[in-house]
Amino acid sequence: MYSTTEEISEACTGQASGEEKRVSADEEQQLAGSKEEFEEEGGGGPSKAGRGEAMKIIVFGASGGTGRELVRQGTTMGHEVTAFVRNPQSIGGIPAIRAAVGDARDGDAVAAAVQGQDAVLSALGARSLRDSTLLPEAMTGILAGMQRHGVKRLIVLGAAGAWPGASSKVSIAGQAIVGMLGLTLLRHAFAAQRAMQKLIRTSDAEWTIVQPPLLLDEPGRGVYRVDGDGLPPRGMRIARGDVAAFMLAQLSSAEWVRKAPFVAW
Repeated sequence: MYSTTEEISEACTGQASGEEKRVSADEEQQLAGSKEEFEEEGGGGPSKAGRGEAMKIIVFGASGGTGRELVRQGTTMGHEVTAFVRNPQSIGGIPAIRAAVGDARDGDAVAAAVQGQDAVLSALGARSLRDSTLLPEAMTGILAGMQRHGVKRLIVLGAAGAWPGASSKVSIAGQAIVGMLGLTLLRHAFAAQRAMQKLIRTSDAEWTIVQPPLLLDEPGRGVYRVDGDGLPPRGMRIARGDVAAFMLAQLSSAEWVRKAPFVAW
């Protein structure tokens, strides 16, 4: 059921509050083309994201289920997408993308790939549920590369279960499942998420951590709920495609900057 730590989501708290809302596919399209000014730190004026322009973006974890959706949808939206992968053949079949080959733990390779990008998206997940080091080690290199090359925008796939309290709005049975998984099967995975997210939250990046529940390999619905405090009631599942759509929409919105929203059906 959970083959990678990218698939671990079931509940986690975000730092920011925000009212629950539904987002339709039409609203996502409006967000992607929004002209809302997204001020870069330092007051230099609206960024490409704020002007709704096509951007140069790099996707870490591009060969995973959510990563491939980010690459596919980002390319369709007109962004210039670089996929950071260990094996370029793992992203075959997606046209008009550039592959940066390397190990996510290799800080020099990561920094070289980040150079020249307008934004960084990460959908990294360890292959083993016992791996508690990949996420924080990779994020250390990503943040260092961003700082070195002046890249500010960072959008990261989190896990809605790594922090206590995120499942408070779901059923008692759901809360029990989340708690049990956090103590057993997903103990290392959640520890890795907490370590990674602490690094992000204390950085000077313009970050957004997107916290989904159980990720499904099925077509997205184009309609989902977003909550800044925790998983919405009965919000225990969502398609990877919908998560990717929300992550990409943040390129043109400042609503969830330095916040960790929960997104679920």
